[in-house]
Amino acid sequence: MAVLGMPEGSIGVIGGPEVFGLFLDRYDVFCLSRAPAVRLPGGRPVFPEVPARTPEEVLARHGLEPRQKRIPDAEKAVAVLNGIVPQKLNRIDCRRDVCRSDT
Repeated sequence: MAVLGMPEGSIGVIGGPEVFGLFLDRYDVFCLSRAPAVRLPGGRPVFPEVPARTPEEVLARHGLEPRQKRIPDAEKAVAVLNGIVPQKLNRIDCRRDVCRSDT
């Protein structure tokens, strides 16, 4: 943030596997949505290490622990899992289904 001239604030990172992979060691929170019955023709995995590892394993290897799992559609097994860095948990606000970090 300091490089951007912003000493405080939050950044949302959007992209694909390569972009997400670049930031894995810098996330405070990563919201992972899972819809196991959905297949996207030509779709890409969320991280470069998938399918050799599951997305959850990739997050864990980078210090993000699963917290606050929501299941918005149990019939279709759709789930949203927030992976959170435990040391930063006291700085993360996960109310209203959205996690925000104050770092």
